Amino acid sequence: MQKARVATGRRRRVLVSCLAMAAFVPGVHGDQPQTFPSGVELITVDAVVTDAHGQPVTGLTREDFVLKEDGVAQEILGFQAFELEQRSGAAEARPAAPASNENAEKEAGRAFAVVVDDLGMKSSEAVTARGAISSFLEHSVGDGDLVSVGSASGEVWWSARIPEGREDLRAVVARIHGRGAVDSRSSDYMSDYEAHWIAEHGDSGLDPSQVAVAAGQGQEIGVNGILERVLSRWMEAGLCPEAGGRVMPSCLSNLRQNAQALDSQRQDRTRALLAVVRRSLEALTESRGRKALLLLSPGFLDDTDVNARAALAAARVANAAVYFVDARGLLATTGLPSVADVGTVTSTRSAGQVSMETLQLESAGARTLAEETGGFSVANTNDLPSGLQRISAESRIYYLLGFRAPAGKPMDAWRKLRVEVRRPGLSVRSRRGYTLRLAGADAKSSARAAKTGATALAPAVERALDSAGEVAGVPLRAMTYLREPGGKDTTRVVVATEFDASGLAYQGTGGGRSAHLEVTVAASPRDTGRTVYTSERVEVRAGPGQSAGWRALAREMELPPGVAQVRVVARDPASGALGAVSQRFQVPAAGVLRLATPILSDQVDRGADGRGRPRATLAAHRVFQTDRPLYCELEVFGARAAADGTPRVSAEIAVVAADGTVVRHAPPTRIAAEREGRIVRLAGLDVHDLAPGSYEVVLAVRDEVAGSVVERHEAFAIAPASRAGSSR
Repeated sequence: MQKARVATGRRRRVLVSCLAMAAFVPGVHGDQPQTFPSGVELITVDAVVTDAHGQPVTGLTREDFVLKEDGVAQEILGFQAFELEQRSGAAEARPAAPASNENAEKEAGRAFAVVVDDLGMKSSEAVTARGAISSFLEHSVGDGDLVSVGSASGEVWWSARIPEGREDLRAVVARIHGRGAVDSRSSDYMSDYEAHWIAEHGDSGLDPSQVAVAAGQGQEIGVNGILERVLSRWMEAGLCPEAGGRVMPSCLSNLRQNAQALDSQRQDRTRALLAVVRRSLEALTESRGRKALLLLSPGFLDDTDVNARAALAAARVANAAVYFVDARGLLATTGLPSVADVGTVTSTRSAGQVSMETLQLESAGARTLAEETGGFSVANTNDLPSGLQRISAESRIYYLLGFRAPAGKPMDAWRKLRVEVRRPGLSVRSRRGYTLRLAGADAKSSARAAKTGATALAPAVERALDSAGEVAGVPLRAMTYLREPGGKDTTRVVVATEFDASGLAYQGTGGGRSAHLEVTVAASPRDTGRTVYTSERVEVRAGPGQSAGWRALAREMELPPGVAQVRVVARDPASGALGAVSQRFQVPAAGVLRLATPILSDQVDRGADGRGRPRATLAAHRVFQTDRPLYCELEVFGARAAADGTPRVSAEIAVVAADGTVVRHAPPTRIAAEREGRIVRLAGLDVHDLAPGSYEVVLAVRDEVAGSVVERHEAFAIAPASRAGSSR
């Protein structure tokens, strides 16, 4: 499954300028090997220990564990015990503006990927799954946790941090609907397992008439009598023509063709599901802390043709546990289950076999994926929320064991792991093995990499785009500006980005020093699932004696009304360093009174010749110094015209300190429309005597013709004079 990405080459403007800004402290790249305090790079294994009641156990030490690779005990060189608090805010937090990865290393919450198999679910199962996920979002995740939700069909993909992203995740989950076929009552029905077995084994070389006679008499021929069972249903429905008292050979031929077609459809559904599972696991690679993937699905067969190994490998690389949540709920354990409740099963043995196939074989692939990665299955229950709560609980209490990989094995060799706990009465669950990643593997383009022209996105960029967490390898800030209406009920959106270029890998010396940065901007409307993105390689030059410092650039796109999220990823291809940030915003509907996103800046632009009307320069920072003037530019759209055809709009501006004190105020005055009809005001704000701290610009705009008012609050800060330049 691929994300829908549309290149926005039309109207794209790239602005790169040097800003006199001091650097952030560089962060650590998210996919570096885990390093314990000793500084030794180790293979890490998450271990969850539970008591006889299935409750997570705390208080264990390094000496309580035994870790074996291929049966040989390994020295546990690193050990950490985690017992995370269940943090949950009563109110939704407002996302910060602008977005920044300055504190990325401090954000160490859990990461959950929720994958919903909407292609395999019936409508009723999807309703149950939506309710379980909503309960999980409400009661099982806490502040700081990262959550992504994706569907097998590709219609849903959204990532966010809790608590500010909870409302959007709920809205995305509400769009999930079951697309699987309902339990068929047709006479030619076949279950997934029946179709798979017949497609794989055919008629085992038996004479069609012998098979038909056996099926009609309730006898069983061949492995488990699967062929006879289905043929019996066809015979009772009159789908097998007879000639001279014998079933025509064409009956078995038609049956096999139906089985092959159904099995091919099943494989396509499973491949689509596993592609999203793999994508979600790869996105978890960039996250820190405990990582878990929740797979809500009816399950899938343990079929080597659908390449479940790729998803398993992604889980190993991400060090993430997969949990299978059977969306079918409570199933019968004896007699005929609902999935095969058609026709006649000719023996008690057949009835039991069908029940076993439904409960076990048709979900065996999903169960195996969970067991191999250190997760578990929640199956044969209608209380799915309790199962998800259990997953959340054990994600708060776990142990991280680190050891050095033994030498002498190929990098891609499978290494079996087993973690044991010495205390009696306790159980431990962990991943069952691993392979070492090949050095430089990330430098190659992935098979599913999206392309813009001739530029393929590196796998690390793909993973960062899919994740919700900040990545600090390249210090980065981003600010989304909603501008004028675009075509076809859209709004022009400008994403201003600032990055610290001092840590890039430069080539050359003196005046010839240059570096490159790959900058990808992806904007995802929440309610459509369609991602619009731009990707470009930016050259950064530094002259003799010039500090690289901070640089700025901007990207443009047009988006429809509704909630959207922008994700900015900047990658230095020479060093592999990567930075990523996200920002949520809401695109307004056309025709309503609104303000473009106000621009707060300490710089103005008068055009190429220096004689144009001054405009505030777009900025992705909101911390300013008192030694430079501060400008605020506002633009109004949707104002109603008076009888003479001109709008009458007035604006009031105030600066308010954190304690509510109004420190600057400009009373309402009318904004004169420009010649081309734009309603724009550029105001200068004197901040030279303001004390360091947090402030707000409060804008009140009134449409005097319609009588409507729009108010906007824009936060900013004044930095201490001793930190001159460091705020930007």
